[in-house]
Amino acid sequence: MSIVTIQTVVKSSPENEIGLDYLEEYGKVFGQATRTAFSIRNRIGKTDKKAFELEKLICKELETRYGLSNTEAKNAYNKASAVYDSQLELVDLYIEENIDRIKGIRKTIKKLEFKLNKANKSGQQTVVKNLKRKIHFKTQKINKLEAKIKRLRESKAAGTLSVVLGTSKLFEKQYRLEQNGYKSHEEWLEDWRDARSNRSFFIGSKNFASGNQLVRYDAQTKTLTITVSPCLREKYGDSATLHNISFPRGQEWLLEASQIVRHVSTRNGKNGEKKQASRNGSKLPVTYEMVNRTGKVYINATIETLDPQIKSSLGNGALGIDFNPSSIDWTLIDRHGNLKRHGSIKINVQDKRSVQTKDIIGKAVAQLVRIAAEHTVPIVIEDLDFAKKKASMKEKGAKYARMLSGMAYSQFLQMMESRCLKSGVELINISAAYTSVIGLTKYMAMYGLSSGCAAALVIARRGQGRIERLPNGLDSYFKKPEDKLKSGAWSKVAKKINICGGFNRHKYYSLGIKQVRTNCSLHGTPRQTKISRRFDTVQVLLTPHIHQKPRAIGSPILKGVNP
Repeated sequence: MSIVTIQTVVKSSPENEIGLDYLEEYGKVFGQATRTAFSIRNRIGKTDKKAFELEKLICKELETRYGLSNTEAKNAYNKASAVYDSQLELVDLYIEENIDRIKGIRKTIKKLEFKLNKANKSGQQTVVKNLKRKIHFKTQKINKLEAKIKRLRESKAAGTLSVVLGTSKLFEKQYRLEQNGYKSHEEWLEDWRDARSNRSFFIGSKNFASGNQLVRYDAQTKTLTITVSPCLREKYGDSATLHNISFPRGQEWLLEASQIVRHVSTRNGKNGEKKQASRNGSKLPVTYEMVNRTGKVYINATIETLDPQIKSSLGNGALGIDFNPSSIDWTLIDRHGNLKRHGSIKINVQDKRSVQTKDIIGKAVAQLVRIAAEHTVPIVIEDLDFAKKKASMKEKGAKYARMLSGMAYSQFLQMMESRCLKSGVELINISAAYTSVIGLTKYMAMYGLSSGCAAALVIARRGQGRIERLPNGLDSYFKKPEDKLKSGAWSKVAKKINICGGFNRHKYYSLGIKQVRTNCSLHGTPRQTKISRRFDTVQVLLTPHIHQKPRAIGSPILKGVNP
């Protein structure tokens, strides 16, 4: 089972005026109830009470204070409980992130101390003064981070968390009103209150028709009926209706989940006898969330759907994907691991807003999944985690930090998993160890590929379970021929050519002309510069020539070694 969310917008019309007014007013009550529930739960902290006991205690308080029904109080409690639980999990992530930042700063301090010793010996007093100043500030930064880690650990142990309900970004704007376009603090306060009360949440249940106790959708009349809260019933009546509601995408999932089903339950009577009870319900629960954003009301319906059958197979080949800051390179191979097609999708997410980044990545993912579905092959990607690198990227320089912050790999992975699940394409995660090194040294010149496509070829082959042996051209990197077969051989190659050391790759590769046999039906149209009867001349990249030390006099000439 997979969870999908479909969305639509409520049209502003006279017939929807009452319903929209109710949602706006109920959103304020629901927001207050959610914040109160979180405050009570946070005040209780770490406790031995069971979950249902906490729910009963807090829901009773919400019913009394705000006049909510039991179901509405449970909705507010579940929303607050989800925020509390997620924040509790994030505390561990914050601690690990700060520890990684401390490690990065300590590495920088070691480099600065090395430079300081060198400057002391050469008598450069100005440089010594500047380096001591930098080390002092780096040490202060470590002390601040260690104090922050201590506070986080104490907060987790006590179970009392610090959360800003309404986004911390908007909260910080009150201290710079003019810079953020506010004329007065009252104007900011209005936006702050709207941000904290712009959502209403209705948890689904399959024990009720339409999959929800408080919200009912009728596809024939295109109406959405909401049961009015007891605290607002005098003003709006028993129910509020929104008209002309339809979901442009995924409405068939909603209709399937809302099908009426007869549910039968069995319980024990007073004398121990078993009694059966039945009632009409829905096939699956449907959870609704109403969001008031930029003057429009969005309706989000979350539904459980059956996963489609996997149509792809490794017997047909594989599609390898290499994700880079400026492009997504892909390579399609057959079942024998040979190259069939390759390509590159250019992306530019630097200095883009989150919505723009999501759109760019989403279009690229859709194109890749479409290619895999056409050839009925699984998609193979690297199992990468940039959390540790991003935590210490401030110590790597502005250019590296800018590149790393633009790596939206987690968003790419999330979209890829969702799209593959809906399309019936299998997604395979493999280790990313030395894929770029293998591609550069083994397949780049062989097929005339870019470094990204060469790495994607290695990724696709690794997804098939293939092991990459070192080519004969790398014999000179090892003292003995049998060293090529030992574990860590690719690591030695990587260190030798400095690919993993952060050096520019173009220093080790140069353009050249090489005559190779091509098969246009397999490899697509090559970059042709000259055509002959027997050969197609294509532009390829030559493998790097590693300069060897002068050979000792009298030593034998080895094959593949530059004399």
